[in-house]
Amino acid sequence: MFKNILQNSFFIKAFVVVAALVFVFMAVQDQIALKERKQQILSIEEQIKYENIQNEKYKTMIAAASSPEYIERIARTYGFVMPGERVFVNTK
Repeated sequence: MFKNILQNSFFIKAFVVVAALVFVFMAVQDQIALKERKQQILSIEEQIKYENIQNEKYKTMIAAASSPEYIERIARTYGFVMPGERVFVNTK
């Protein structure tokens, strides 16, 4: 009977050791996955910052493009003139 108890005790200890090793292995895997996810989050946050800066630039460009001064400047590059202005043509 004592031998039976020792054998059961050995199997219980072996089971506990194996279970502990499995638990440690799973915890390490979870930590690795967590580190990867944190790196992904940081990368995405950096991308969001960049996109927000780009959006602000585009908003500024849109606001400038709708101003009368900008429209006049672009029109003049295509040869348009304001009503009442005299046009001089350089023939040389």
